[in-house]
Amino acid sequence: MHLHHILPALLLTLGPLQLAAAPKGKAWTDPETAAKENPDFLIQGEYAKEGGPGIQVVALGDGKFQASVHEGGLPGAGATGKPTLYKGQTANG
Repeated sequence: MHLHHILPALLLTLGPLQLAAAPKGKAWTDPETAAKENPDFLIQGEYAKEGGPGIQVVALGDGKFQASVHEGGLPGAGATGKPTLYKGQTANG
């Protein structure tokens, strides 16, 4: 099969995928601006201590968060088993 037969099929297949993967909502490229406009970004991140668990904190919006606690460290750095999930929120600043 020639490329001119395959290319239209690829474009028809991949085109909708690119639209579905487009980011939703606001996106920042500067961490300082992101922190000023949405302070949740100051808390979101990965936390780890050698020999302890690894914790991934995801901002869900409006001061709400989900934390994944991984025994043995972060994924790819010693995590074992399934993580324990917690939900929480900031209060009083």
